[in-house]
Amino acid sequence: LVVRWERGTINRFLYSMVTPVPYDAGPWDLETDVWNRAVIFRFDGGVAIGHTQGSMSGSGMLYTDGLRRGYSVLYSSGTRTNTHYNLQLGGETALMVKERFIEGFDVPRYTVAIGGSGGAIQQYVYAQNHPGLLDAGIPQYSYPDMVTQTVHVGDCELMEHYMDVIDGANPRWATWTNRTLLEGMAASN
Repeated sequence: LVVRWERGTINRFLYSMVTPVPYDAGPWDLETDVWNRAVIFRFDGGVAIGHTQGSMSGSGMLYTDGLRRGYSVLYSSGTRTNTHYNLQLGGETALMVKERFIEGFDVPRYTVAIGGSGGAIQQYVYAQNHPGLLDAGIPQYSYPDMVTQTVHVGDCELMEHYMDVIDGANPRWATWTNRTLLEGMAASN
């Protein structure tokens, strides 16, 4: 497998674009018999905050299953929710990466997104907010959104404080299954 691999910085994040090329190709040759004229855009999950460029994933950048099937692979540390969880910034970064691909390569026939967890959330949000960025999405393991997930964590911690500290002398809370009476979530002894 021979590829043309471009890496750089877009919107302060690291990016990678990899396209399969013929063995005897020059650095800018793109023959349609090797490149199927379609793109896979990788989105990664996790949760992070901060102001870093993030880091690149070798398996994400060089997604060999896609490359062997003739796809170009786009990747950015700005579309990894474990770099940051700002979906507006991530969407803008995805637009810029695809625009750079079009400038340097060509307009793809279609762009398929893949990714799980935070990568799934990005697919939902970016497809909704940026028409034309993605033509299809494959959320490998869905994760609906951060807000409805963190509410339980925050509420449970307050209830735990009540049962452990404020009402800590009450023997009812020593039995963990009784805690579901307040929390409404599963618990086991």
